[in-house]
Amino acid sequence: MLAARKPAEFIPEIRKKTAFRPARQNYQKHNPWQKPVISREVTLCYALILILIIIGVGLVGTYGRVAAVNFQVQQAKMEISRLQEEGAYLNLEVEKMSSLGRIEHIAKTKLGLQYPEGRQWVFLSSHDGIYRNGR
Repeated sequence: MLAARKPAEFIPEIRKKTAFRPARQNYQKHNPWQKPVISREVTLCYALILILIIIGVGLVGTYGRVAAVNFQVQQAKMEISRLQEEGAYLNLEVEKMSSLGRIEHIAKTKLGLQYPEGRQWVFLSSHDGIYRNGR
């Protein structure tokens, strides 16, 4: 077993005369209502972080708007393509509906029309800009 030293043996001679803590006048009372003092470096760090957050939010917002506009452009291109296809289809339908063979077929079958005979021809002549029956 080891013999323990007395507590006074650890304290140097100079410290035996003084207390282990500084004098009482160096202590400041803690006031809970007093705001803590923030150093300039900490304030600058907070300001930098705030600026970076604002820049980040601005960039995200900008990219969001760009993505939204790109989406609208793509939708418009798809709509243009669809309308062009529909226009081409309608032009084809117009050509098909206005073909002379189809019109002749409808005139003969549905309307009961026929080609005129020789006595049914009427010739018109123009005299002084007035059209007259050619009898």
